[in-house]
Formats: sequence, structure tokens, C-alpha cells
Amino acid sequence: MSEKNKKTYPVSHYKNGIFLSLLSILSLFLNFYLYSRNTSTENEIFINPSLYSLAVIVLFAFFISIAFFLMGLKNTFFSTKYYELNPSKLIYYIQSSLKSRNNKILFILISSVYFIFFGFLSNLFIFYNHDGTIFSLNLQQPSQLVDKD
Repeated sequence: MSEKNKKTYPVSHYKNGIFLSLLSILSLFLNFYLYSRNTSTENEIFINPSLYSLAVIVLFAFFISIAFFLMGLKNTFFSTKYYELNPSKLIYYIQSSLKSRNNKILFILISSVYFIFFGFLSNLFIFYNHDGTIFSLNLQQPSQLVDKD
């Protein structure tokens, strides 16, 4: 097949994927920053049951941002319309390693396990307790969190 007959695709599809991913990371940062500013008083961590609706909204916004981030990654690295053909660019090597179906499944599986593992370690997930309080998964017992002056 000659060079003139090859179909070329615009780079904008690839750049839109990167832009969407960066925008979703920025929105995640803003969500968690605003949430932490509204739930903390000075240096102490403060979460009370009345903030449950705020926690639900932040969690909902978090999952929407993650969905947009994954869509951006899909548009960038798993694009069926645009493959980088220039071996001097980094995206060429990333896309070529992810062309195989097995590599795509492995990438998605490892990314999911990584997200869940570090989500629990960084107290990202918020649970609703049996006594009506909201708590984050942490390693200290509630009795250790109360000052005994």
C-alpha cells in the first residue's frame, strides 16, 4: 500500500483524550480540596453525621471524574481510529504495547487492583456505620481518637 493511500487521522482525537484526563484529575483535586476545607476545623479532622449528604456528593463527583479520566485514557491509548505511526514519539510505544487484547485486559485488571488497594490505604472510601455515623477506614480505634485530658 502506497503512502498516498494510507488513511490519516487527526491528532485532535489523541489530544482530546489527554485533555479530558488532565481535566478530570484537576476536578478530583478540587473536589477533595473543597471537601477537606469544609469538613476540617483548623488541624483536627472533623466529620459529623450532618455532612453525610456532602460526602455522598463528593463521592458521586469522584466517580464521575474517574469515569471521565478512564474515557480520556481510552481515547488516548486504546484509540481504534488513531495510531501513532512515528516511532520517535512516546505514544507510539505505549499504543503498540497495548494493541494486544491480553495486554489491555492485564492493564485494566492491574489498574483496578492498584486503585482499590491504595483507595483503602489512603482512606478514600467513606462508610456508613451501624450507629448512624460516618467514618473512613482507618487503623485506629475510635477510643484512641478521643483526647483523655
